[in-house]
Parts: sequence; structure tokens; C-alpha cells
Amino acid sequence: MRAGNEPSQKEHDTLVSTIRNVGNAVHTPLDDVYDTSMAWCKAAAIRLLVNWKVFENIPESGFIRYQDLAEKVGGDAVLIRRVCWVLVATGFLEQRGHDQIGHTSHTRIFANSTTSNANASLWMVICDEWMHPLLAMPDYYEKFGIKEPTGRLHSIKAFGEGQPELTVAQIMSLHPKRVAHIHLSMPLMDGAYPQTGFYDFSWIADRAAKEPHSRKVIVDVGGGKGWTLQRIVNENEGIPMERCVLQDLPGVISFVEKHGDENIKRATLMPIDFHKEQPVQGALVYSVRRCLRDFGDDEAVDILKRVVDAMAPDSKLLIADTVATNPPSFLVAAIDFFLSTMGGKERTEEEFCNIAVRAGLKVTGVHYSDISEFAMIECEKA
Repeated sequence: MRAGNEPSQKEHDTLVSTIRNVGNAVHTPLDDVYDTSMAWCKAAAIRLLVNWKVFENIPESGFIRYQDLAEKVGGDAVLIRRVCWVLVATGFLEQRGHDQIGHTSHTRIFANSTTSNANASLWMVICDEWMHPLLAMPDYYEKFGIKEPTGRLHSIKAFGEGQPELTVAQIMSLHPKRVAHIHLSMPLMDGAYPQTGFYDFSWIADRAAKEPHSRKVIVDVGGGKGWTLQRIVNENEGIPMERCVLQDLPGVISFVEKHGDENIKRATLMPIDFHKEQPVQGALVYSVRRCLRDFGDDEAVDILKRVVDAMAPDSKLLIADTVATNPPSFLVAAIDFFLSTMGGKERTEEEFCNIAVRAGLKVTGVHYSDISEFAMIECEKA
């Protein structure tokens, strides 16, 4: 870094982990209390300033008076200064003198319009979808006991929202603005997980050339907007998009039909509920990427069983997901903790093997990425 070279993602993660470990080594228990308290304050402050469009109205370079900033956003200068002070104290904003505030590299990413800013939306998601259910945990476990939450109903998130009889999906359907932030931030979240480069898809192209044209080559179950499917097809010339299927909920598929690029529209776009059906029979490959983590073991097994029932004897099922170490890394532990509020979980390799066996599958290989706790779990019918 001193030579001006950008570190790789793996080097960056190692450096951040080392710095964190040094802090843990010297922190007293009181330091831990202060740091945790400030982390909550910092998250809330960013959430407020994003929502009030304060970051958008701070000049990209230079400084602005608190009073002028308050006039731009229609707020009280004293309040805005106090909220900004939380970020000044943590090095996220820079104050000059007594009455001027300016961006740092940490906040400049929020300077664009919040209606199209993935970074701003990610913070909105963290605060609106993470913080509330985490705060509801003590009351939830007091009421329901110290048991792992595993179902879509009576989740911690639904409990915190005051609607325990609804699923998370049903609750979110009532909040289109929050859903919009989730969709806008999705490329950032998905970008943290590799799509290709850690599993050899070339065998699929070889097999596709030998199979009848009527046989579907890849069925991407819960494949979202098709980014991963496009990446696989683009990097493997012999996999024809016309023989691929993109499956997701009706709303997602409708979005792809209207706004997807022409490449993904060459695939069969199919709305499904993967809890109920797998209408494509006998495909060469079925892919389930970052879906099972949203569900407890019993529901994950049911999802896999739908696929198993549709598989031919020579079909493969590829599960691309976080495969946690024991104990997990910093980020995986945090995400697993959050997923518990929705009845989901991150899984170790052993736990993935267990649900695969329960669904009637045999794991034939686990292919790890070298940049995160992410892997491809290759399965076939048992």
C-alpha cells in the first residue's frame, strides 16, 4: 500500500482483520461498551443524514456552513450539527472551525441522489431491516423461549414489526419504499460474493452439445434478475442462453421481462414459488444460489426436495452459498445473526451436507472461492 499498489480483496480483508484483532487485544471492557454504543449511534446518524439528504447537499469538495446546510434541507441547524458530530467524532465527516462541515472518503459515496444511490440504500436497509429486529430479540426470546427460530411465521422480524402472523415477504409487500432500497442495494450485497471463477462450468457446455436440444441446460432457481446466469453463459460459449431457465417470484420475473437486457430475455423467464413446485423436469443442471440461507433447515429441505423430484438420474444440483467456518468470520457471524431474525441461517459444510441428505441428495464436491467463505456445493440424486 505504501508503494501505491491497491491490495487484493483477500489482502484487504486480512489487513482489516489484523487491525481489528489489535484493537481487541488492547481494549478494556469499558472500551468495548463505548465502541458498541458509538456503533449504534453512528448507524442511526447515517440513516438520518441519508434520509434528510444532508450528504447530497454537502459539496463534493470543500466545506459548507451548518446554517446553510440546514436551509438547503429544510431543517434545524443545531440538530443537524449534533447529528453530524457523531460522524465527525468517528472520522466519517470533517469539521472545519466551529461551523463548517465537509465530506471525507467515507461519506462522499453518499453524495449522489438517494433515489439512485446503492450505498445510501444499503445503509437504509441496515437500519430499517436489521436494527429493529435485533432490538426486538430480548422481548422475543422472553416470550418464546431460548429456541432457534426456524420458520417463516412468528419470526423475530415479524414480532418486532407487530405482525407475528405474517411472513417477512408479506410484511415487506406493505412497504414498497423499503423494498425499493433492498433492490437498489442488491448489486452491492451480491457483489460481495463471487459468481464464477471457483467452479468449472465447462463440463456443462460439453454435455449440452451432446444432449437433445429440447433438454434444458441450466435452471436458475430463485435466480433474481439473472446476473449470475448471464455471467456463466458469457464465460462459457457452449452454454446457450436459449436453453436456460430463469425462475423467481412473479414480481421479479415481471421486472426482468420489462427491464432486463436482451441477453437474459433469450432465456425462458418463468415465475414460480419454489416452495410448491419445480415445473422444469429433467434439466441437466439446477442452480440454487443464496436462497437457502433465508430459511430454516426444514424449509430448506422442502425447497431442495422440489428440485430433486424434477431431476433426472444424471442431473446435477449446484448450491452456491456461504459455507461458514466454525467459528465463522466477522461478517458471516453478523449476517447469520441477522438471518436468525427471519428464520434463516448461514450453514457450515457439515450442515449443508445434512440438509442435502435429508432431501435425497448426495454431495459430490465442495468447491471453495478464495476471496470469501463462499462455495459451490455440487450434488446429485442419492
